[in-house]
Amino acid sequence: TIDKTQDMKETSFLQFGELPKEIRLAIWEAAIPGPRIVDLRDQPLKITAGELKDQIREQKEKMFGFHPMGGFKSKCPAPEILFACRESHEVATRYYERAF
Repeated sequence: TIDKTQDMKETSFLQFGELPKEIRLAIWEAAIPGPRIVDLRDQPLKITAGELKDQIREQKEKMFGFHPMGGFKSKCPAPEILFACRESHEVATRYYERAF
C-alpha cells in the first residue's frame, strides 16, 4: 500500500505560487469542473417559535396570505476549487452562481 503522506508529496507542487499570475489563473480556469446536477430538498428553516410568530405577524401585515418559512438543503458538496485558496475562489465564482 502507498502511504498517503508519500502520495501527497509526489503530487504537491509547492512552487505553484511562484508561477506568473496569468499562468496560475489559466490553471485555475482549466481546473473548473463541468456542469453538474445538484439535488435540492425542501427543508423548513430552523427558527425559534418566537421568531416565527414575529415573522408571521410581519408577513400578514405585508400580504393577504400566509406563506410558511422554508429553505433548501443538498447533500451535494460545493466544488473543491471554491475552497483551495482566495485566487481559485475568485476564478471559480466567475463560473458558479450561488443559487441557494
